[in-house]
Amino acid sequence: MSTTDVGTRQTDWTNEILVLQGYWRKNIPSVEPPTTQQFLHWFRTNSLEVIFYGVQETARKNQRKQWRGLPFSQDHAIRFASHCMREYQDVVLRGLPKPISSFNPAISAPFMEVAA
Repeated sequence: MSTTDVGTRQTDWTNEILVLQGYWRKNIPSVEPPTTQQFLHWFRTNSLEVIFYGVQETARKNQRKQWRGLPFSQDHAIRFASHCMREYQDVVLRGLPKPISSFNPAISAPFMEVAA
């Protein structure tokens, strides 16, 4: 992959990153979203579906922690999301059924739009 391909791909990811940051803010409001650099790192190693799954599982864990009155730091949230992404990839690579995720690009996109 040439440097122009990487640059073009990162431009393509900008839209997805904005959408995922908006999704994070909406579903995990108590934790600051990861930096753009973190999202770029995730996109270099994962698909949008896998990243969405990791963020979605992090939102679920955040709800459980809030219910118990426990803090959830940004560092812990990012590490947990990365862990979920690795687990999802492992399941897919072993040929097992994918974990349940509500991600469907055709359906999820309108609900994930970022307010301008």
